[in-house]
Amino acid sequence: MSKFHCTAAILLSASIGLSAQVEYTIDADLSDLFVTGGNIVVFGAFEFPVLELEPGSWTAPLEGTLTADLQTESIALLTDTKVRATDHTAYLPGTPSDPGVPAPGSFGLLFPSAPALGIDIIAVTRDLTFSLEDASAKTIAAGEFDASGTVWTVASGVADLNAGMPPQSDLTTVAPVTSMPTSAGTI
Repeated sequence: MSKFHCTAAILLSASIGLSAQVEYTIDADLSDLFVTGGNIVVFGAFEFPVLELEPGSWTAPLEGTLTADLQTESIALLTDTKVRATDHTAYLPGTPSDPGVPAPGSFGLLFPSAPALGIDIIAVTRDLTFSLEDASAKTIAAGEFDASGTVWTVASGVADLNAGMPPQSDLTTVAPVTSMPTSAGTI
């Protein structure tokens, strides 16, 4: 079992007007996705903290399109919203075809498991796309809304691992997570 939290700072370009279903393009230069660690349980017996592989490896530029139900004073993300954590920094392990060569990834995670397993486990996420959805509308005040409570589900993506079989893990099996109160959106 692993626990991760997603927070996102998203700047959207739009003007508030009439009620409508609208699409927003995320400004990737101003928007980031930040994940935080928790703990991971391996083989049901060993629990390890989740740490940054290197400084900044928990942050990735965010790109994509948000589809929302925009009302005069509220906004709700709809089910066909897809966003992508950009593969931006070269990390080891590389891809399964060339694990010894650093390859761009979105996040680098370190599980300090050497005392129990004989090796620290490293995971690098790649090609990570999320589906987002709000269960209820969020109030817009002064062009901003609280983005906490949005459900993030992995639509596609992998984690390349330095240890274990297989050397790559399909992340679509990871349980959805809910964004934390530090999230914010601006219209």
